[in-house]
Amino acid sequence: MKMKNNYFLIYTDCVIVSGVKECLIHDLTRHDIYKLPQGYYTIFQKLKTHKISDIENLMTKEDLSNFKLLMDFLVENELGEYVDDISLFPDMSTEWDSPHQITNAIIDFNESKYDVNDILRQLSLLNCQHVEFRAYSESDYSFISNIITEANKYYLNSIELILKYENENLIDELLSIMRSNYIVERITFYNAPNNKVRKVKRHNESIGYIIATEQNIVSNKSCGIINFKNFNVSGIKEYTEAKNFNSCLNRKISIDTDGLIKNCPSMKKDFGNIKFTSLSEVIENKEFTKLWSITKDSVDVCKTCEFRYICTDCRAFLDKPEYIYSKPLKCGYNPETGQWTDWSTNSLKSQSIKYYELSL
Repeated sequence: MKMKNNYFLIYTDCVIVSGVKECLIHDLTRHDIYKLPQGYYTIFQKLKTHKISDIENLMTKEDLSNFKLLMDFLVENELGEYVDDISLFPDMSTEWDSPHQITNAIIDFNESKYDVNDILRQLSLLNCQHVEFRAYSESDYSFISNIITEANKYYLNSIELILKYENENLIDELLSIMRSNYIVERITFYNAPNNKVRKVKRHNESIGYIIATEQNIVSNKSCGIINFKNFNVSGIKEYTEAKNFNSCLNRKISIDTDGLIKNCPSMKKDFGNIKFTSLSEVIENKEFTKLWSITKDSVDVCKTCEFRYICTDCRAFLDKPEYIYSKPLKCGYNPETGQWTDWSTNSLKSQSIKYYELSL
């Protein structure tokens, strides 16, 4: 029961992120977000140290009415509860670490350029957990089957395939592959005639996904688009990583279609060719790992954005190409107005679009 001298506890797994115009509540357990006017952020901060009665005594009649509505909203959505002693509930730790030298990798597939089996062997030695394979030309069943067979030889948690759409027959054929290969988390077909998601239930009760998307992809220059529709509301692990490291590049290694080892296949800088350079050598290079520590809190504009901890940050295409702390080029959001616009038609971005030779 609510008492006048109670405190209100916002659960520690429900984090508040302030932006210029709006703030977000991230429910890290349920993977939900709630968007509220930025003015509420001050109230959320006061709730950490002030009694409800003390906060109410400082409010006008109108503010008090809104405050009560806010409290009801928080309780109804199970974002917090009334408690007698707020000091009994310490903040959640935001530290992040991993025993894996590399947690994820991207391989832009080109069979004639390198040996995928050897790359997977090297990744397993680095304890890599997830590998994303991307193909920019048509792929047949045997190609996909071979990739999965090779991946199953190593201690990976999951793989994802991003393939060019050909026809529905190939999608139907892949359903049987996913049912018997739990390692396959998702297969995405781009340039498809329509958007469609199929859930694939497996015997171990895990679920895989076959996704068809109308998104037009022609090369690795097609990635890096920042869009609210593409945001994945993070859990505790993802949130704490984003607080401490770059949400896209941390513990990542990539190989482009020419076999060049990079932070991301879309980047210009490489650290050698996979034929002559080992992945273990590259991750010892400080130039390679320095991008891992660029958080959204250090990026211009992004550090004032309420979406910064769920955004898939891009350091490959920047508003100011020569400035590594620049906002992602392919982001059309303005935190000061709370509005999304089409980044590709923004005249202020034309020089950077030309610099990266992007085909729109």
